[in-house]
Amino acid sequence: MKSEFVAIAQDKNVDPAAVEALARIHAAVDAYERAQTSLPARIRASQAARGAEPVRLRADEAAMLAELAQDEAAGHAAVREQLRALATAQEVVGALAFALENDLPAARAMLRHAGPERPLFEELIALEETALASMQAYLEAFADE
Repeated sequence: MKSEFVAIAQDKNVDPAAVEALARIHAAVDAYERAQTSLPARIRASQAARGAEPVRLRADEAAMLAELAQDEAAGHAAVREQLRALATAQEVVGALAFALENDLPAARAMLRHAGPERPLFEELIALEETALASMQAYLEAFADE
């Protein structure tokens, strides 16, 4: 989830109350995005604090991760354009909420494999749930617009 996607919804709305609600969504998504982006570094720090050896990637694994990052960037560009094509902020927020609703079950299921870093993943899930709740509140409050 990218906070820039919420900005697309913000650009589609001029109602002051809706703008305020969208700002709350933006803040929640931004917090989730920051936690998600910093997760690898926080995992490495947690492992180092426990005295665990750092993970060393083979060249083919590093290349695969670089390719996945390129695919993610291309996917985000495509989503950005699809969201811009939507007519209303409600449609944008609805699409973003749908994405989070579908991601959360997989994220929760992943917890069983989290090991000692489980609290980091629990924090990330809590932030994702907060972002989703703010989107759902917006969709309920501004359903008719």
